[in-house]
Amino acid sequence: MRTVQKNLHWRKRETQRNFFKKTSEKKDNQKELLEEYLEKRAQAKRQQQELLDEKIAKSEQERSRLAKAWSSKQQMAAASNAYDANVMTETAAGRDTLLG
Repeated sequence: MRTVQKNLHWRKRETQRNFFKKTSEKKDNQKELLEEYLEKRAQAKRQQQELLDEKIAKSEQERSRLAKAWSSKQQMAAASNAYDANVMTETAAGRDTLLG
């Protein structure tokens, strides 16, 4: 009878060990999957940030180009206005203009 009880006790302990071992393996597997997921997520965020940074840099370059073009147009307009004013002043004064 004692042998039967010892066998039952041993089997119960073995069953518990197997259960905890399976549970531990499952937790380890879940932890590994979570780590992989978090790593891939971080990598995706880095790539997304790089693309955003590139887009911002391109936008800034375009803004700078447009600002320079606008400034150049403004300078040309100012020079043209000054030239026209000079021509008008000379014409009003009765002097020969650059135009003839």
